[in-house]
Amino acid sequence: MIKSRLPLLAVALAAVASLAFVAGTVSQPLALHPVQEVDLELGKEIYQSQCEPCHGAQGKGDGPAARFLETTPRDLTSGRWLYVEEVTLEQVADIVKDGVGDTEMEPFGELLLEEEIIAVAAYVIAEFASERP
Repeated sequence: MIKSRLPLLAVALAAVASLAFVAGTVSQPLALHPVQEVDLELGKEIYQSQCEPCHGAQGKGDGPAARFLETTPRDLTSGRWLYVEEVTLEQVADIVKDGVGDTEMEPFGELLLEEEIIAVAAYVIAEFASERP
């Protein structure tokens, strides 16, 4: 599979169009990405195959592989997002793409296409981060 590259303009638009959380809910529906529609079903499929083993089916950080990791996977439902300033599409996508140093959260930027990274980030936000303590 050849990896597609989004134009620089699309990346700039993604930054401008990032979704922010306001009072515990997503301020805009996760319907559109600046370049294409966000495919939440694709995001769910990627989450199930790539993220669920560590983060678990319910996003609680209790997947079957979690017990083998030195660093406990993030509970995506806790409302505690240590590596982002705000839970935005851009920032969550950056974590998926670049991983998190000093943890077992590996970068997926070489494994997933840009639209797949956006899809899984949107799915994680829609499915697990909509409730804030």
